[in-house]
Amino acid sequence: MGLLSGRLTGAGALTYGVLPSRDAFVAAFNRTLGAGERYAIKLNRSDARAADGTTIGTDSYMATELYKGVGELVAKGDDAALDLASSILSTLGIEWI
Repeated sequence: MGLLSGRLTGAGALTYGVLPSRDAFVAAFNRTLGAGERYAIKLNRSDARAADGTTIGTDSYMATELYKGVGELVAKGDDAALDLASSILSTLGIEWI
């Protein structure tokens, strides 16, 4: 099926709002940053509002922590939260289309 699980629409791309499996996310994280590294986030005011109520904030995250936070953004389901999730995923080479 390809690198990412879920409904793939192309190489490395998922339908908008669909998360990759945890294993695929961690693999993309490790390829991008290296195993054991942390992903730093500094939210602007509008992104902080989008992340309100989730574990995502201005901080740094291990792969599994970031996956949990992105999942929370997706679960919120509003446009701002999904846009923030999409931005984070794209930095790891995971594209929503």
